[in-house]
Amino acid sequence: MGKLCLFSKWRSSVKRAAVFAAAAVLLLSFSGCRRIEPERRAYPLALGFDWADGHYQVYYAMPDLGTYTGEGKAEDRTSLLWTYNGANYDEIERLINQSRDQQVDLGHVQVILLGEGLLGHKDAYDETMEYLLEQPVIGSGSYVLKSQDLAAVMETNGALTDSLGEYLADLIHKAAGEKPAVLQDLYNGWYNGEAIPQLMNVRTAGERIEVEGLE
Repeated sequence: MGKLCLFSKWRSSVKRAAVFAAAAVLLLSFSGCRRIEPERRAYPLALGFDWADGHYQVYYAMPDLGTYTGEGKAEDRTSLLWTYNGANYDEIERLINQSRDQQVDLGHVQVILLGEGLLGHKDAYDETMEYLLEQPVIGSGSYVLKSQDLAAVMETNGALTDSLGEYLADLIHKAAGEKPAVLQDLYNGWYNGEAIPQLMNVRTAGERIEVEGLE
């Protein structure tokens, strides 16, 4: 009986050691070798989502970092706006991985813009909500706006402004009246099966970008 008890204790110790070893390997896999340096990351401040003809359009609006470092405009407009089309979000992520040597870091997104095509298609909207929920680094307090001409608005990034996301966030912060919806508002409505919250519209007006309804 004593030998059986000792064997049982030994086997339990081996199991604990195996568990600790597996945990150590798992932790190592998420550190050191897998760390991505800041210069290999892309930091969009605004995202755009639309849908047309069975395909999603996703826009990543990057800031012109040259204006912040004092080194001037080191990047052209095409490198500041990433645009991808795909039948689903998995395909879009594959396209990004194949075409870019940078990893998209969504932890700094300030504004999300939704196109009329997406807002008018329930399945596409549901799929987009699910995709956003799978991106926990996107703050639920990110402002959400709509645009009747999303492509034109997103193309102002790097052209009319060095950062569309920062430009729109500044407009919102300076406004004295009602503020736009935030991502959490959309999550709440979606969870409860409610209609999409009323969204303020963004449009281009010559050399300006306007948010209708923002005072």
